[in-house]
Amino acid sequence: MRKPILSIALAGIFLASSLSMQAADAPAVKLATVDVVKVMASYWKKQDSESKIQEAAHAAQEYLQKEGAALDEIKKTLDDAVEQGRSSMLTEDAKKKAMSDAERIYQQFQEKGQQAEQFKENKERELAQRRATDNARFFADIREAVMEIAKARGATVVIDTSGRSNIGISTIIHADPGFDITADVVALVNKSMPADFKLQSPEAPPAPAAQ
Repeated sequence: MRKPILSIALAGIFLASSLSMQAADAPAVKLATVDVVKVMASYWKKQDSESKIQEAAHAAQEYLQKEGAALDEIKKTLDDAVEQGRSSMLTEDAKKKAMSDAERIYQQFQEKGQQAEQFKENKERELAQRRATDNARFFADIREAVMEIAKARGATVVIDTSGRSNIGISTIIHADPGFDITADVVALVNKSMPADFKLQSPEAPPAPAAQ
């Protein structure tokens, strides 16, 4: 009866020793936290990109407003032509000409409206793709900076505190501020910022780029 008990005890000692050796071989876990959303909003390249995208969107909006005004003028001409075509004061030939003009103007109205709508869709798609491409590039810059800061601090795991759960709250309930490297990452990604670039605070929208 003593042999099985002894064997189990020895096996337990061996397992504990093995786990202890594995733990000794594994690197010690040292955490760091970073708010990636805040870093992105504070990155000068992101602010510059967003300013230029907003500028392009504003220019597109101005163009569409002009096209809308032109469409209003065409619509007014169309209404006048239709009214003439219905006038009892005109001869039959004059009425036919007026209605023919109305059909031509209506075709012009339709084509111009479709062109404006297509321009709007294309511009929205273009700017969305531009923003997505830029964001991917900026995130790569941020990730590289995070890794550099983490290495300098000896951190083995970096957690993004800007993440949100499916109920809209932070996935990190609490983290000691001493673990946070957000400010260091912001400083590192902005080392390449031109001297004349006016960096906005994350809470404020980027100012439009100078013309």
